[in-house]
Amino acid sequence: MKLVPVLPLAVFVSAAAFGLAQARTAGTRAAATPTQPVLAKVVYVDDGDTLVALLPDHQQLKVRLANIDAPETGHGHCRPGQPHSDQSGRRLAELVKGRQVELRCMDTDRYGRSVCDVVMGSTTANRILVQEGLAWANRGGNGYVRDRAVYELEDRARAAHVGLWQDRSPTPPWVWRHTEWLAPQPGCVRKGDRS
Repeated sequence: MKLVPVLPLAVFVSAAAFGLAQARTAGTRAAATPTQPVLAKVVYVDDGDTLVALLPDHQQLKVRLANIDAPETGHGHCRPGQPHSDQSGRRLAELVKGRQVELRCMDTDRYGRSVCDVVMGSTTANRILVQEGLAWANRGGNGYVRDRAVYELEDRARAAHVGLWQDRSPTPPWVWRHTEWLAPQPGCVRKGDRS
């Protein structure tokens, strides 16, 4: 009888996270890379759709919430934040920071973040943010929405005038990035601009 070595779960989790990180190839959007769900502790919330989780092997995983796009936080004078960005980030922190969550990751974005659903019981933090009007269904490009339920949740939040839908005509983040961050602004030098 041949003995087969048994590897601890942490090795498989690390391999899955490594596989997600390596799925990105230069200049192209990575194909979906489904993995087994991973339990991780959320140690930091960057904004309304980005967090850092600690895996069982103590590796940190930067996570971009799948299917949604939250209002942009400010990054200095030249990259102003959107209305409701602080509220969105605070709500995500209330939901997940310091908690053990299940991550269902399916892709890696162009910044090397794992794109995941953050499962909370029978729903996800992703859905909760859209339902509460603190994020949009991510309509910024093809293939960004895999969970079609976020469209209906967004419609309900808009009809109820909750969160960002209290504003008359809120600007989606994918538009904001182009109109506010990429447009010329006094005193701001953009990468590639000539002086």
